[in-house]
Amino acid sequence: MASLRLALAALLLAPALPALALQAQERADGIGPALRALMAEDARLQSIGWRLARANAAFCANTAPGIGLLVLDAGSFGDPGAIRQVLRLTGDFAVDAVAAGSPAERAGLRAGSELLAIGALRLDTLPGVAPRDYRRAVEVHDRIDRDLAAGGRVVLTLRDASGQETVATVTGEPVCRSRFELSDDGKRAAADGARVIVDRAALTRNPDDDAAATLVAHELAHNILGHPARLDATSRSPGAVAATEREADRLAVWLIANAGYPPEAGARFAGHYLRRIDAGLFRVPTHDGWHERQALYRQEAEAVRLAQRQTQLPLDWRPRFRR
Repeated sequence: MASLRLALAALLLAPALPALALQAQERADGIGPALRALMAEDARLQSIGWRLARANAAFCANTAPGIGLLVLDAGSFGDPGAIRQVLRLTGDFAVDAVAAGSPAERAGLRAGSELLAIGALRLDTLPGVAPRDYRRAVEVHDRIDRDLAAGGRVVLTLRDASGQETVATVTGEPVCRSRFELSDDGKRAAADGARVIVDRAALTRNPDDDAAATLVAHELAHNILGHPARLDATSRSPGAVAATEREADRLAVWLIANAGYPPEAGARFAGHYLRRIDAGLFRVPTHDGWHERQALYRQEAEAVRLAQRQTQLPLDWRPRFRR
């Protein structure tokens, strides 16, 4: 997410003038709409990711308790002061996004609320960071995950827009282990074993949530099946990578079906989005063409529909895939 913060920071550059309150307000006014748009896109990705990871947890080998919360650290932006002013924060941390249907949403957490403490840890006691440094945000998410792993729940102290402090105890639910992050590096989407990273432009170019879910599910499938580790341990030859790409396309159909999306969404995603970005004769050998991927999506959707006629959701996809 660091590159996304850098891009947003470009909107925060101000002339080298005395730091007057008026200038601070002008910067906050300028960045406000961009920040709100980013938070809305974060919420969309977190909601899709939560839905996929929660619905398929029964069949994932690597699971963890999750609550569907994304935390914002003002210090990871180019002008932390402007971010604090937009969100009316006294410190650096706030609720960035809450996944729809998640424990965080049911506990009443709302985007923009200031996050003051995680358990006994007051966040204002954490060391400061240089602007655009996102590592502290990672540490905060790690702390939430540790509390969930230790006791199955996390206690959060928050302050709302009116200044009222509340304490929320949020109980985690099992999810396929992966974090979901937006980026703007132009790589569309990627998986590294622990994270699903989706380019901001790729998400917005798939305004249909069914199609966006296919994009996210493909990368989540890489993590579920351990593809990054498998390729690191064996070979990253074009043929080996291509095999994992096809396997991720196939599993994506099962993941979206279990999450309540239509399995045919994969074929539509290929015809709408993959067709537009297909490089034709210049495509890399690690990825099939859009029409080949569409055919694979359709084939797997037929298998999913057959399974749906024989059993109820969730569908156990494990016999069809190797970890």
